[in-house]
Formats: sequence, structure tokens, C-alpha cells
Amino acid sequence: EIIAFWRKLPKSYPLFQVAIAAANIQSILNESSPTGWKFLFSRKSPIFGLIIILLKPMLIVLLGYMGSGKSAIGKALSEHLNLPFTDLDTRIEIAEGKSIPEIFKTRGELFFRRREHELLKELLNAGEDCVLSLGGGTPAYAGNIDLIIEKTPNTFYLQHSIPSMVSRLEKERGERPIIAHLQDSDLYEFIGKHLFDRIPFYSLAAHTLPCDGKPLGTVVAEIEKKLV
Repeated sequence: EIIAFWRKLPKSYPLFQVAIAAANIQSILNESSPTGWKFLFSRKSPIFGLIIILLKPMLIVLLGYMGSGKSAIGKALSEHLNLPFTDLDTRIEIAEGKSIPEIFKTRGELFFRRREHELLKELLNAGEDCVLSLGGGTPAYAGNIDLIIEKTPNTFYLQHSIPSMVSRLEKERGERPIIAHLQDSDLYEFIGKHLFDRIPFYSLAAHTLPCDGKPLGTVVAEIEKKLV
């Protein structure tokens, strides 16, 4: 609870005030008798780990199949935690000046995957607080999932069953270039095969959250409880 409280403070909150609060926490916990600033910031201090956590960037990565709610949940989570939100697909569209369907149509998927990898690395290496929503295929290409796992323990796979994904995607087909050409009768089989290929990458996330039928707020609350 202490960590969650400090996470919600603005980045500009004075470090001195954090140190004062940490000293008060140490006094309250009463876990050690030595006093003074030297002990406070030593590795023996019970709040040393807390200070390290507070100074590290909070990077939360959401992954899952297209249409699984990554952007909507990411935005709600970022507002709740007072953290910036970034949608990787949106970042690509801004960088290229084209929508994702236009990029696929004019430059092809190989170009898209290369730019996706490049921009993902930029975001991961920025060392900034962020709730990051990935594209559905991002974890399955160019070793992206390994880069993500290396940077943060806060990775969440938003898991949906095939019937749930079909229901969510059948109304969005025109916005999804990879399924835009499919008939209703082919959508179930396509999603099933696609998930079969991608689940091995999705399952490498630190946490798998079953999401069928859950309200957005419930998923946000479950993610927050698992943050480290």
C-alpha cells in the first residue's frame, strides 16, 4: 500500500520529501534501532528497498490478441495510477503519418514489423513511467517479448477465449487489416489458428488474466494488485 501511494505522486515530487516520509515509515515500523541519514540510505535500512523501488520507472506492459481490450484497459489503468499511457500502434501511426491498415497496404507487413520493433526498443529504453499497450502480434516477432521481459516484471496477458474474441472482433473487421477479408464463417477458425501460434509468446508474460465477461474496472483492479 505504501508503494502504491508513492507511485501515484507526481514525478516532480521532491526527493527530499520522499526521504522524510521514508524516515517516518522507518520510525513507524520500528524495525531497527540505528538512526541518522547514513543508516537511512544504507542497505541495512528496512526502507532501502522501498527507496530503490520508488526511484525505478514503473513500466506496465499489456499484451494479448487484437481486440482484447489492451488500449481501453491501459488508458483506465494509467488514469488510476497517474501514469502516462502509450499505445504502440498509435505511436507507429504517428511516426509514419499513416494508419496501420494504410501501412500494411502500401509498405507491407515486413516494413511494419521492423518499425514496430524499432519504436518498441525506443520506448523500453527510455526509462520512463508508462502503461504500454502492444499490438496483437508484437510479442511474436523480432524477439520483442524477450526485450519486454528483460525491462519489466509487470507484464500482463489479457486472455480471452476464442468465442469471446470472435464476438469482439466481428464488428471491427474493417479496422483490422489482417481479418478484413474474412467471411463470418472463417473468422472463428482464423482466430483459433492465430491464437495457437501466438499463445506461446503471450504466455511468457508474468501474469495471465482471464478476461471473458469481466468489466473493465475489474481487470484494472486485478492488474493493480499484482504490480511490483
